[in-house]
This record gives sequence, C-alpha cells and structure tokens, in this order.
Amino acid sequence: MSPSEAAKLIPELIRRREEEEEKQITRFQLSNKSLSALCDREIITSNFMESLSSEILEHGWCCFQVTSSSYGFLKLATAQNFRRFNSEKLSEYI
Repeated sequence: MSPSEAAKLIPELIRRREEEEEKQITRFQLSNKSLSALCDREIITSNFMESLSSEILEHGWCCFQVTSSSYGFLKLATAQNFRRFNSEKLSEYI
C-alpha cells in the first residue's frame, strides 16, 4: 500500500470506529507493528512515514513519531486550536 492509500485508509478506519463508539476521536497512537499490518507492509521506512505525514494532512490529520516504535495521529482541527506562543514571550523565561 502506498502512503497516499494509507492516508485515505487510516482516517476512514477512525471514522468507522467513531461511529461504533459514538464518540469523536481526535488523537491516537499506532505502533510500528500495527501500522505495518494496516498498510500491508513488512517494513515502515522513514520515507514512507514522511510521505504519509504529508498525505494525511490533506485528510485532516497530523502524523508524527512518538517513540522509536510508535506514531501519533492528531486531528488537524485540534492542533490548530492549540495555544500559541512566540519567541519574544518565551525568551522572557531564559
């Protein structure tokens, strides 16, 4: 499965899970093993993850590495609501 196909599949699976649970999912983690199984790939390469991260943005999700063996997924709308800081304000604490 290509990163583009995976970027379509993962949000669709989460949408189905939301319907089943009747609860919105805004964040989740997938282990390397689970991601490999979902994407039907023996190895998840850094190139694959880089492409998946770019592609999945178009489907409203952010993807990032959490540990050496897991990845986090966050709904883009949730991330856009995060509190913002700038370097000027933060440098006051240096």
